[in-house]
Amino acid sequence: MSRHLMQRLALPSALVVAIATAAGCSGGNHNNNNPAQGTSTAPMPAAPAPTTSAGSPVYNPAGPATTASTAAPGATTNPAMASTSAMAAGPNSFAAQAAQGGMLEVKLADLALQKSNNSRVKSFARKMKEDHTNANEKLKGIVGSNQQLPTNLTADQQQQVNTLQSKSGSAFDKAYADTMVQDHQKDVSEFEKASSDAPTAQLRNFASQTLPTLQEHLKLAQQLQSNEGG
Repeated sequence: MSRHLMQRLALPSALVVAIATAAGCSGGNHNNNNPAQGTSTAPMPAAPAPTTSAGSPVYNPAGPATTASTAAPGATTNPAMASTSAMAAGPNSFAAQAAQGGMLEVKLADLALQKSNNSRVKSFARKMKEDHTNANEKLKGIVGSNQQLPTNLTADQQQQVNTLQSKSGSAFDKAYADTMVQDHQKDVSEFEKASSDAPTAQLRNFASQTLPTLQEHLKLAQQLQSNEGG
């Protein structure tokens, strides 16, 4: 075969090889750009773990970070409420004084029922015992477990009891009537003030609702005092 003929036959073969090589390169680039052909990507870093220490931001994927609460369970969070409770429960509070005043009226009424022979005195004493016992029960219900009400009289109140205990007959009746006027004048003044100044709404209502009864007691005591020569 002549040299010229061999060169003509070799040219198409080289052209075929070049076309095949180009096709292979094109197919490889297509696969590299197609994620569906098994192309792998680097894994995303894990989200940071939530922070739970007091006062630190807490991770919240759905919204902005929040701050963990630092309040201890059961801690008082309302200073005004704590102050009001202290005012209502103090030894010189309206509730404590009202309870002791009521106890005094009941003790003096019992004494009058034992020592007096005067029907007017006994009738007045029975009313005092009933009304003040009822008022004290209402007060206990209002205060509840928030305050331990006094269970004993003050020294001055006990002295009033001792003074009346030492008397008898008409002297006792007159002294009892005088004491009732003095006590109820004081009670009316204190309850008028407490109806607007007591530290809780319940105590203010109690003072307002009890005040008319005390005003009636004062009028009855003044009548009794007049009848007994006061």
